[in-house]
Amino acid sequence: MDQTQKKEAAAVLDSCRSSGATKKMKKDDESLSKGKKRCDLVSFWELPEYMKDNEFILSYYRADWPLKKALFSVFRWHNETLNVWTHLLGFFLFVGLTVANLMQVPEVADLLGLFTWSIFTSEQRNVSNDSRDFYLGTTEQLDLGRNSPMKMDVSSLGVPATRWPFYIFLGGSMICLLSSSICHLFCCHSHNLNILLMRMDYVGIVTMIITSFFPPIYYIFQCEQLWQIIYLGGITVIGMFTIVTLLSPSLSTGKFRAFRAKLFASMGLFGLIPAVHSVIANWSNPRRDTIVAYESAMAIFYLSGAGLYVGRFPERLKPGLFDLAGHSHQIFHVLVVLGALAHYGATLLFLEYRDLVGCEERPMVHDGPLSNIYSIEGHFIDEAESKISPLRAQHHNSRDRLRWVVTDYAHIVAKKHPCWNICRFTHPFQDLVQPIWARAPNSRPVVAFFERRAHGGGRENPAMLREKQAMATIFDGSNVGLMLLPVVVFAFLIVYFGSPLNQNTNIAGYFSSFSPSNSVHAKANELVFESSQSSPSQPHQFPTRIKRSGEKIEDGLARARAAILNAARLKNYTSYKEGTYIPRGVIYRNPYAFHQSHTEMEKRFKIWVYKEGEKPLVHGGPVNNIYGIEGQFLDEMEQGNSPFAAAHPDEAHMFLLPISVAYIITYVYRPLVTYSRDELQRLVQDYVGVVADKHPYWNRSKGADHFLVSCHDWAPDISGANPDLYKNFVRVLCNANTSERFEPQRDVSMPEINIPFGKLGPPDKGLPPSKRTIFAFFAGGAHGYIRKVLFENWKDKDDEIQVHEYLDRKKTDYFKLIGQSRFCLCPSGYEVASPRVVTAIQFGCVPVTISDNYTLPFSDVLDWSKFSVYIPTEKIPEIKTILKKISFKRYLLMQKRVTQVQRHFKLNRPAQPYDMIHMLLHSVWLRRLNVRII
Repeated sequence: MDQTQKKEAAAVLDSCRSSGATKKMKKDDESLSKGKKRCDLVSFWELPEYMKDNEFILSYYRADWPLKKALFSVFRWHNETLNVWTHLLGFFLFVGLTVANLMQVPEVADLLGLFTWSIFTSEQRNVSNDSRDFYLGTTEQLDLGRNSPMKMDVSSLGVPATRWPFYIFLGGSMICLLSSSICHLFCCHSHNLNILLMRMDYVGIVTMIITSFFPPIYYIFQCEQLWQIIYLGGITVIGMFTIVTLLSPSLSTGKFRAFRAKLFASMGLFGLIPAVHSVIANWSNPRRDTIVAYESAMAIFYLSGAGLYVGRFPERLKPGLFDLAGHSHQIFHVLVVLGALAHYGATLLFLEYRDLVGCEERPMVHDGPLSNIYSIEGHFIDEAESKISPLRAQHHNSRDRLRWVVTDYAHIVAKKHPCWNICRFTHPFQDLVQPIWARAPNSRPVVAFFERRAHGGGRENPAMLREKQAMATIFDGSNVGLMLLPVVVFAFLIVYFGSPLNQNTNIAGYFSSFSPSNSVHAKANELVFESSQSSPSQPHQFPTRIKRSGEKIEDGLARARAAILNAARLKNYTSYKEGTYIPRGVIYRNPYAFHQSHTEMEKRFKIWVYKEGEKPLVHGGPVNNIYGIEGQFLDEMEQGNSPFAAAHPDEAHMFLLPISVAYIITYVYRPLVTYSRDELQRLVQDYVGVVADKHPYWNRSKGADHFLVSCHDWAPDISGANPDLYKNFVRVLCNANTSERFEPQRDVSMPEINIPFGKLGPPDKGLPPSKRTIFAFFAGGAHGYIRKVLFENWKDKDDEIQVHEYLDRKKTDYFKLIGQSRFCLCPSGYEVASPRVVTAIQFGCVPVTISDNYTLPFSDVLDWSKFSVYIPTEKIPEIKTILKKISFKRYLLMQKRVTQVQRHFKLNRPAQPYDMIHMLLHSVWLRRLNVRII
């Protein structure tokens, strides 16, 4: 090597400050001879003075590196690598959260919601009855699967809170994290760039601190703008002062490390002032404890990180050990990201609170003292006016709501005064009007009547004026009763806006849609059967005793709806008794809402079983074979020890017609000489007529709070003869075929189960997944079109897809084969339902449903796609291809979920929470929550 090359090598080595240069000279010479230049890591003592910051980190430094080399050093190990990546990854995380919030992706945006449920507030420890979010008779179905994202009618909740403070915080966090990453990546280039980047880093930190104050102060003091200005202005001024101070080059040196940390800590501690103010003065957020936990976590993260940074712990314990990973600056970076995430979680709760709670006029009204000897005054007003109070009345502007209020008012008047039923509410002041008002309806000579001023274009119609003149001979303008009409109207307005009757709010779209035509607001004594209908000439009478009990029932249902919505919104589990099963996992459409709904059902739901009729056609049913669930359910409800059995019909939410379709077929159609459904339809309709004539409940709701349970194939046909009679009637059917008038929003799909004689289920012979040697299995008769197609394609043709007709039960154990199978084919027979679905689940076999138009049982709460496979009829030839696409890992996950849902398909006597009978009752309970009866 000539002298020129050696000089060049010395110059490059000098620019790179390479440690161990003499040891690597030969290697460097070889590199230079190939035209390559490289920069190596140096020790603390080889650093220029401006880079000497932490004397306990001894090596792996970069010094005076070119920009390109510094940029690509992000993928090399040095003592700044983790400093760069911790904040760079944090930057990308907050970019993702910002995009998720802008695009309204709740599963991503609610990143910390997983941890929120375990931090209970005082309100959450009790079952919340948030009637603010429900009205007494919502027409929307409670589909427990539709919660993410929540869709609800916010017309009663006010305008959603503005989001700009939230996005300012996200933007400030991203600026801080990105500027920190850039600073640590390029600070090794030169002295001038190092000073510039350090200033940028300080500005980023101050920006993050300032913007972190915006969401809590803005949302907490949203109703007190003076304090908003004071606190936000104060932190902004302090932040600007800090920025100006830190822009001094001398303060960027290591000597002022503690001073910089104290400046940042003082800015954070400034938040104690508004925090204490908010807690003491005016913050009534029901999730206060959770928010305080988040903010406390943020403070702990930030202060701990600052303390470690100033104290240079743990590297001071053993200098050189933590040079690459684990030194104080890296830990500080991680804690900053965690603190920002904790603050993000608190900010989501601020937003949720302000979306629900607006501002009222204060302080003369709507407020009061919360401490000292007058505090009960303020606490009572605050409780009454809290928008989460179950006692808070809400208004709704729909015409149905107005119609209900008017009807309720008419009930009060008719009950308290005889006028309505005497004169059909011609005028409530009978003693003040002329005698002509007291005439019988059939002797009144005037067809129509109007007398008021001409307000609006319609009243100026000449024909109306002529009619008015023609009636002038009857009307006496001095009539005192008409002068009181404005008083009546004013009194009605007071009743509408202020009476206890006006307790309803609206929820629309929170759960799956339920057509308003399915809702029921019954007209009193509007009987379906002609024998019970009031004559048009008879005055309309209002019941009183049923009205009082009905109101109590509807109030309880409103509280149940509110508790369900509250649990779904807050994502928490509450129960009124210990040891209750907690539904968790993806097999449930919404486990929080389902758990709360089941809890409310156990507390409130009552069913009255009509006593009319004699066995065997009513009050009994088969308790074995494929129709056994029908008799088991009836027997459970009529045993007398069921907690759901009502002691009196007035306290019942639903009414059970104890008719056994299976026994009607057994005893009335034997010998079976006809398949006509006429006799079945006539018997059921006669029974409905008997209970409707004897009791007011059917006609009160037009059958909407009545149901029948049957697993027989003919059961759906009972409504064929008179569809109007059964329009609102709830049918609990095994044959849940939507092509045969089964309506999932009104009717209930019941699992078909083959119950052995003297037992409640088959023996447990399911094997672990690793020991299941049969890939797919089916054995049964060629019943129906679907099974014929299945046999044509797969019967005894494939070793893995084992499809057989009837097996010799003496030689082959059918249940043992199911227990050895991974997938169990469950094709429909003559009807859509098959007992093989439940059998497969009971034996831990993943069910493969092959059907058309079948509504699977308990679909309100269970997501069948997570633990079963659906194959449409036209893809029967592709069964093997479809099942082979399911990896073994996914199969294991599905099989685990099958074992998780087994409890819901297990028959117990007496019934137990979350078992098959309870799940059926819960499905009926959901239908009852859909309608308002009174």
